[in-house]
Amino acid sequence: MESKLTHLSMNEVQGNGKVAGVQLVKGATVVLSACDTGRGEISDEGVIGLARAFLLAGAAATIVSLWSVDDRSTAVLMEYMYKHLLEGSTVPQALRHAMLCLAQRPSAESGPRPDLPEVWKR
Repeated sequence: MESKLTHLSMNEVQGNGKVAGVQLVKGATVVLSACDTGRGEISDEGVIGLARAFLLAGAAATIVSLWSVDDRSTAVLMEYMYKHLLEGSTVPQALRHAMLCLAQRPSAESGPRPDLPEVWKR
């Protein structure tokens, strides 16, 4: 099965699962590249939030943020990650490569950022 990258807006995500001709592929990895996308309400069943909704809809995994993220740095990180995915890396490999590329890039080019390796250990 060939991998297909799809970008959805928040309005599209809030639809009924079939948006602009795109159906969430069972087993897909969903990337939520905005601030605090991994947060939610804590219940007896765990964290209930946006990431969990995608998992219940059939996503195999979600990539989320547990803290505030800078828009420019996040955009650069996503560019690197998708580049590596298109080159054939697995999702974990692509994310790791992207993190390393961003960490090595001068701050002036990718926006303000904290001590990246320390943040990514959380």
